[in-house]
Amino acid sequence: MSGPAPRTTTTAARAATEGGHEVSADEMLAARPALWDGGHEFFAWARRMRAEHPVAHETTTNTWHLFRHEDIRRILSDPSTFSAELDRVMPIETFTRGNIATMDPPQHPRMRKLVNQAFTARTVQDLGERIRAVSDELLGHVERRTEFDLVSEVTYQLPIIIIAELLGVPAGDRELFRSWVDDMLDPPYDQLTDLLDNEAVMNARRALDDYLLEKAHQRRREPRQDLISRLVSAEVDGERLADEDVVGFASFLLLAGSLTTTVLLGNTMRSLAENPRADLRVREDPALVPQLVEEVLRYRPSFLPARRVTLHDVVVSGVEIPANSFLTGSIMSANHDEEVFAQPDRFDIHRTDNPHLAFGHGGHFCLGAPLARLESRTLLEMLFTRMPDLELAADSTIPIYGNPDVFGPKRLPVTRGRRGGRV
Repeated sequence: MSGPAPRTTTTAARAATEGGHEVSADEMLAARPALWDGGHEFFAWARRMRAEHPVAHETTTNTWHLFRHEDIRRILSDPSTFSAELDRVMPIETFTRGNIATMDPPQHPRMRKLVNQAFTARTVQDLGERIRAVSDELLGHVERRTEFDLVSEVTYQLPIIIIAELLGVPAGDRELFRSWVDDMLDPPYDQLTDLLDNEAVMNARRALDDYLLEKAHQRRREPRQDLISRLVSAEVDGERLADEDVVGFASFLLLAGSLTTTVLLGNTMRSLAENPRADLRVREDPALVPQLVEEVLRYRPSFLPARRVTLHDVVVSGVEIPANSFLTGSIMSANHDEEVFAQPDRFDIHRTDNPHLAFGHGGHFCLGAPLARLESRTLLEMLFTRMPDLELAADSTIPIYGNPDVFGPKRLPVTRGRRGGRV
């Protein structure tokens, strides 16, 4: 495979480095509807932005948008310049207490050490047998049917069940969890600020936090063999997590962990349906499933933005950005950067050099990445073996989540037995 082609510096690109490209919210958000086609129109739009306007200032919201891999990797790697504490410029305190994704040093490494004591690699490895058992049960419910929705009946159920059990949530309360996740992850809003005014989202978050806080209180009194018990007892240098921090991490794990796997699996099926040769190869050789998962994470990342706040004036791709500016980096654009990936808009399960940013980078690399990978690989291997004739329903509309931070099918109608062996 040939290496990435060098980026061409156009006149427009040179002009963009002389102060950025002033764009309206309507112009920037015009890319969002294109995702309904699976992202193909977005790929072309992002390619143009990387070449001509790699740093674009959206004046209506005073947001700086970044599109190049090197720039987004940079803002994820340098907390001394780019802060993860978004409440510096936005009123989102409700979403930050205990949320490890919105912490800077020294709080972040301290929190990460405490969380790592409870959420270890061994914890994830020990879940392997349970993930296989739950996958077997879910597939057993649908494998004799000729039509069903793969998302609602399989891929959405698996991570919710696993994380709920990991946290020690009784089986009878799973429907509560599902309803809260639904309200928070699929509201019709276009801007992060709109989320703060969404009554259903806020009510769901409060209900979830209240529920988890009560569980944290219970586990301090009566510890059990679950993650919340391990979180409340974790200790580093004599320090322990406050109950509110336990709640923040647990709710973050539930939301990010459940949706990452759900969306990753849905995007995998869609990508295979669009690429019959890759579909055939991975069915013939299940050893390719890990590479398949990584390519889907690159090609169609589950989460779209990387957000940071500048702590001081800084220059990014030749553009001066003032202190206290709100930055949004496009993970999908970074994952399709021709400077980093050869033929970036081609879905290639044999890609060997794949430094995608789907799980972040640096100190904030996703803690739940091993769990999402294990769940996805396990379910896919079982699905390909037990349902070799599974395919997308003909002429079906594939709706995506209303949350603009998330990219993936909300429903995925599938059928069996029509063409004998392709998703």
